[in-house]
Amino acid sequence: MSLPTYDINSTEAGGAFETYAGEEILDEMDRKRIEVATIIITMFDAFGQGGDYITLGELVERLRREYQTLIGAIYYSSTETS
Repeated sequence: MSLPTYDINSTEAGGAFETYAGEEILDEMDRKRIEVATIIITMFDAFGQGGDYITLGELVERLRREYQTLIGAIYYSSTETS
C-alpha cells in the first residue's frame, strides 16, 4: 500500500514516500464516487511502529468497514515461493 511519489535520478534526490497510499487512493475514489471493486496488492504484512503498528489483516478489516468497494488484499513476497 505504499507508493513512491518521486523518481530518483542524477538530478533528483527523491521526495516523499507515501506509506498509506492505498488508503489515500481509496479515499479519493470514494470522494469522486468511483465505485469499482478494488483489491490492494502489497509487499508488506504490517505497517507502522510501536503504538501505530497494525497488521495487514487488521488494516484491511478496518478499510473494508470504511470503503464498501474494497474486496480485500493480496500479500506477496519476492523472497517466498509458496
